[in-house]
Amino acid sequence: MKAGSEDRALQEASGWVARMQNPERSGADEAALAVWLRSRPENAIAFDHVTHVWELAGGASGWRAAARPSRRRLMVGLGAAAVAGTGVIGWSVAATAQTIRTSVGEQRRMTTPDGTRVVLDTDSVLVVDKRAGRDRRAVLKRGRAAFNVAEDGDRMFVISMGDWRLAALAGDFDVCAPDLGAAVLVRQGSLIAERGGVRTRVDQGCRLDLAADKGLVAPRAVDVDVASAWRGGQIVLENTPLADAAAALKRYARKPIVAGPALADFRVSGAYRTGAPLDFAESVAVLADADVKVFRNRIEVLAK
Repeated sequence: MKAGSEDRALQEASGWVARMQNPERSGADEAALAVWLRSRPENAIAFDHVTHVWELAGGASGWRAAARPSRRRLMVGLGAAAVAGTGVIGWSVAATAQTIRTSVGEQRRMTTPDGTRVVLDTDSVLVVDKRAGRDRRAVLKRGRAAFNVAEDGDRMFVISMGDWRLAALAGDFDVCAPDLGAAVLVRQGSLIAERGGVRTRVDQGCRLDLAADKGLVAPRAVDVDVASAWRGGQIVLENTPLADAAAALKRYARKPIVAGPALADFRVSGAYRTGAPLDFAESVAVLADADVKVFRNRIEVLAK
């Protein structure tokens, strides 16, 4: 994409984002947006980028309530060019935000412009704001991430996740997005979790569940080393039903484990490598006196 056309697309996308924010927007406005998105491949890229920046700037709640549903409908049927374009959002679009994605079984480690170290777990999506603003911002859209937040004067590091905002000056935190149950674990330091004007402080060694369908609950003490074992490529199980263990490991392997009906409730304990499903299955088979069958798309653990 040439710089001139990129700048033009970003300027026009900003106008469309503002236009879609208007609660009085019409069907004609949405139809016009669909036409604009189809007109040039860079338009869809710019529109998705400006959406991310809008969320990072704190406009997420209004955007989700208004324009975001319309955008999802409009993007349906735009064709392979538009879909492919949204997959390259990041450094090439503009220097204000970076989108990082991991595939199944992949973990990525990175350092943000302010010096914060991040571990992004498998099958996750994170958007990091690169601008030098009052606060440092990131949006966890899917999956799980660990943030070792570097102190930067009085600038807060703010992690947005659904309706929640998590803010801290420094510290070490694990954050799970809604698809993994929505929670924050504080390994070091403390942070403030806020939603709808209600704030909760989470201190070192505690986990706070953030599920949208639950009322506000108090943080609870946990074993942080066990809860954060995923950072080192491990999963720690404590009297866990085999079916639940298999579901947790599915995120890390393209060949999932399937527990036979007779073994679904067989209890498993121990530390296992997340990226070695066959090793796990064979270990369970020894404990449960079971058979392991390997197929092209799955590993089955079956009672003899």
